Formats: sequence, structure tokens, C-alpha cells
Amino acid sequence: MEYAKTPCSEFPNDNPDLHDGSSWYAADEDTIGVDAIEILDELVFDTAPEDEPASPTPADPFYTLVAAMETAAAAFGGTPDSIVLLRAMLGATRMDAIEPTAALDGLVSAGLVSQLATGFVRSERLTREVIAWQDILRDKSDDLAACGTATLDEWASNVVARVIGGGCRPDAIRRELRTHGVAAFGLLAAA
Repeated sequence: MEYAKTPCSEFPNDNPDLHDGSSWYAADEDTIGVDAIEILDELVFDTAPEDEPASPTPADPFYTLVAAMETAAAAFGGTPDSIVLLRAMLGATRMDAIEPTAALDGLVSAGLVSQLATGFVRSERLTREVIAWQDILRDKSDDLAACGTATLDEWASNVVARVIGGGCRPDAIRRELRTHGVAAFGLLAAA
């Protein structure tokens, strides 16, 4: 059974296998009565390995913490802008695109963010603490002294409270973080 390939690329792409045309085939007398699923099986499934399941990607514990902090911030009224600011303060995104806000003024006065001529950056203290907690959570270090005087859940709740502002109480945020597995010195496996 032979099929004729139609020579046309349906959309711009970077896959050279698609450049000779799409995978549509014209039916001829030999293909009438052939089940379309049978043709699909030949075209698609013969190339995929059946016995090799996709290996799960291990979750990065620090990004699990970032996600928990974002969830807690949203639960306590954090705006999309404050979530972006939180991610930038934790190093998950860059701070160079952050616009001045009242929340940033509070972070500057708290010593968590510094304003330079080029824009806002994390303070040296916050940077050291973020990196120390990253290393603890990723099992690269066991030096809790480098994390500062607060436990992980206390530190994370204080950062979230400062970012969302509005007089939010860190102890309420801390309880919320604990429901997402953030504990005193790390993350709980099953929250």
C-alpha cells in the first residue's frame, strides 16, 4: 500500500521533518476501506517507544517553597504584581523589570530591597538568606546559621507579609504555609 504525500508546510516551524509537507495522505483505490486508525497507528505510534515511560522530573524543593509562598500570598490578597515581586525577591525571576510601588518602598525601609540607579535589587542580607535556604532545601548545605535567626516557615511568612503589605499578620501566613508543607527547617514530604 503506497501513499502520496502532499507537499505543503502548514505553519512556520523549526522541525525539518515537516518541511517536505504535511502528514496528510491522499486516498487511492488501495486505501479505500482501510481503517483510519490503522493508518494513524502506522504513522504515529510506530515511532514512539512503548516500553519506556517518561521519567518523572524531580521537584526542586526551593521552587516548591516558592510555589507555597505564592499560594499563601494569593490567599491573603496578594495581587498579581505582588506575586511577581515575591518571585523576583526569591530569585525565581529578575528584579530589573519591577516598577516602583508602595510595597517596594516598604521593602526598602525594611532592608529587604535596595534601590540603585539601575533599579531595584535584593538586599545583601536577603540574598544571603535566600541562597542559604536554597542550599538547605537542595541538600547542598546543612549550615542553618547562614539562614539567619528565623526558621524557614517564620522567614517565609515574614517575606510574604512584607510583599503583600496591608497589615497582614505573619503568624496567619505561617499557618497557611504549614498547610503547604513548609516547616521550621525544611519541607514536609506530604502536606
